[in-house]
Amino acid sequence: MKFDRKESHKSGWDVMQDKVFSLYKDRGQEPLRKALVVFCGDTAVDGVNKTQGRLSFNEAAVISQGYGPVNAAARRINAPVYLIDIGLQKDTTAISGILHQKVIHGTHHGYPAMDKETAERAVSAGMAVAQAVIRQGIEAVGLGHVGERYMLSALAVTTAALHQRLENATRKNGYRLHLKEVGNLAENPLEVLAATGSTEIVAMFGFITVCAKNGVAVVFDDAVSGAAALAATIVYPEVLSGIFPSLAYDEPVHKMQMQALHMEPMLHYGITGGAGLGAAAGLSLLDRIMMNYGKAE
Repeated sequence: MKFDRKESHKSGWDVMQDKVFSLYKDRGQEPLRKALVVFCGDTAVDGVNKTQGRLSFNEAAVISQGYGPVNAAARRINAPVYLIDIGLQKDTTAISGILHQKVIHGTHHGYPAMDKETAERAVSAGMAVAQAVIRQGIEAVGLGHVGERYMLSALAVTTAALHQRLENATRKNGYRLHLKEVGNLAENPLEVLAATGSTEIVAMFGFITVCAKNGVAVVFDDAVSGAAALAATIVYPEVLSGIFPSLAYDEPVHKMQMQALHMEPMLHYGITGGAGLGAAAGLSLLDRIMMNYGKAE
């Protein structure tokens, strides 16, 4: 892992530091009370699906027992890991250590990915988890996800969020990009998320909005949690002050999200999996910033 604070990245660091200091201006320099929250859901289960949910089920089982890489990272920063099944294809009720909030056994291939009622339940579940975290006194949360074919929904949500911007950009270059019209995210978030999203993205959308509006920092890492963060800022622009990227990596959807959010991730490493490992690293960066609280010029 590389922490990038070269001169060319100083402005990004300063922006992040200012946001942290503003968010926690009334507390001391001690480490933040942190948690990792991992939402689990499978995408397009009725499309090409050779594993039938076995890979995501096994990954969730490993994390639930405390043996995943994210568990090891969480122990290093003294943070619990909360694992929520919001939409895995397989039944996980026999696995201890998982909070069962399943709204569907995986989303559909194509449009819509789920109906509006299912999306509404996923948002509500994410909001309820956020409220529970807040009641426990958690001050900063790292977001992760477990699932299969998750990049399909990450791309679909990001494209829907940036629909007009993408069409305008191609038109300036003499091309005409025709994107499927799924609605206006800012005006009809449930309809658009139901059409394009996966259950974990939709739940994270609800989670982020509640946390950020209540002064709890949310750290995201890859294109899946980034899709939820982007959607949340489009619907509720005020949450932008409470969300933080962690990873910078060469993945087109993630880079598109960072450009739209005007954010500059500060950590560079070669892992792009989203089970919360990158978010855990981002939480440690927040603690590093808090150690400098009161020292900034």
